[in-house]
Amino acid sequence: MLVWSVSENSVRDRVSKIKWHYTLFTLPFVWQLAMAPVVNGVIIRQLPIPFPMLWQMIGVVLSSAVIAVVYRIDRLNDAAAALNASERSQP
Repeated sequence: MLVWSVSENSVRDRVSKIKWHYTLFTLPFVWQLAMAPVVNGVIIRQLPIPFPMLWQMIGVVLSSAVIAVVYRIDRLNDAAAALNASERSQP
């Protein structure tokens, strides 16, 4: 019979490993949706394109940067977890 034991430390470890960096995905959401009414009224005559269009293009770049940052943090966390697991398995 297999018995699973859950210690307080393992629960604390799981809670401390919550992927907080996923909250960065809210930045593009706020950029595109929440700020749209504010940006819609902005008129800058010096630009060759309407400002809301420029805002959207900058939002695409911001979204790509956020995805890259979250991906990099995930890769670093996975590498650190693999290193910790290999250190624990060795006597």
